[in-house]
Amino acid sequence: MAQIQCQTISISLEHATPEQFYSVFNPPYLHLRDICSKMGTDIQIAADYFHATIKVSCPDGETRKIEVEVVSIEPPKKTTNYRAWTVNDPSSEHEIKLEVTDNRNVKWTVCCPPPADDYLNFLESVSKAVDNHIAKN
Repeated sequence: MAQIQCQTISISLEHATPEQFYSVFNPPYLHLRDICSKMGTDIQIAADYFHATIKVSCPDGETRKIEVEVVSIEPPKKTTNYRAWTVNDPSSEHEIKLEVTDNRNVKWTVCCPPPADDYLNFLESVSKAVDNHIAKN
């Protein structure tokens, strides 16, 4: 069994306030589907707002389906924890944590068997797209 490792990336917000950015990644996800659609990523969000299926086009040309479940939301801390796994592969389960600080920094932490680079690159791209979307609206 592969060793679980946690990797973190930090992104500085240029346009969004911490509250604006954090709200996009929490129910009811008002803008997330549209922003990701423009990036070529399809997100289907369940009616309960706590489950989603994400179709991601990967650099290797494959399309992967990832199931995501919200585990906990801590609005005062602007922190949300997610559980995610590749569809049809429950052994691929991993944890993702979003933290947004008051000084406009976003931290994504992914805990999974290495490498986590695809996830981190995807989360960085989505984060920048969200920040830019907020600047235009």
